[in-house]
Amino acid sequence: MSALSRTVLDVTSFISAEEFVLTQNRGEAPLDPFARQCYAEVVQSLIFFDEVLVPHPTRLDPRPEDYGPQPRMLQFLFELGIVRPLTFTSTDATVLDSAERALFDTLESKGAVLLSSYIDTTTSCDREQQSAGATRTMLEKIASWSNFQDGKVRQATLARSLRYEARARVKQIVYQAHPVRRDFCITFDLVDGGASDQEILDVIRQIRGIHHPASGPAAPARTGTSAPRRTAVDLKRAGPPSR
Repeated sequence: MSALSRTVLDVTSFISAEEFVLTQNRGEAPLDPFARQCYAEVVQSLIFFDEVLVPHPTRLDPRPEDYGPQPRMLQFLFELGIVRPLTFTSTDATVLDSAERALFDTLESKGAVLLSSYIDTTTSCDREQQSAGATRTMLEKIASWSNFQDGKVRQATLARSLRYEARARVKQIVYQAHPVRRDFCITFDLVDGGASDQEILDVIRQIRGIHHPASGPAAPARTGTSAPRRTAVDLKRAGPPSR
């Protein structure tokens, strides 16, 4: 019998998905710029995965009521048993504590590099997408999302995605970060793995659907014994880097 397919979605994805449903029912445009995307991702996860698990921001053995009454969509899915809290045993907690300590050590030593790389990469990709005709940049969407989230969820920070990913890895489950957190989460993995600025930019370009024009200059050949570039998919499959 094959193993169950599982994925982890965080609470903010359900908040954005609910915003899409509610505004569609009212015939209005959603205030959350990621609402439609999150709705699609939540629905696809419910269809294609046997289990959809949701981490609690602070509790390791949460019950549905620990997540609060909002978003109502999440509570309804909990009641139906379609979505379940992500929980940890005492043995898991020991492993998780080690993983989170390593995470915080990395943030302390490489946090400035991470933030700088994330901002530079986001700005660069925004410029490329604007040149291709995009009407809204990621930075503009992040600003709109932050305004929408005010009052919806406390401490909806980018860095929280790193804790959620650590928890998912301990359980050996793929974590699907909210779109606003996704680039940050992947940038962290790449910075922690020693990727160059250009490698990070190339991966984020792929994720955001930006392709080099065929007539552009060819990428320089890689020489020496350095490791080949890891894609976002490789990162998710490989698990946490060895320390």
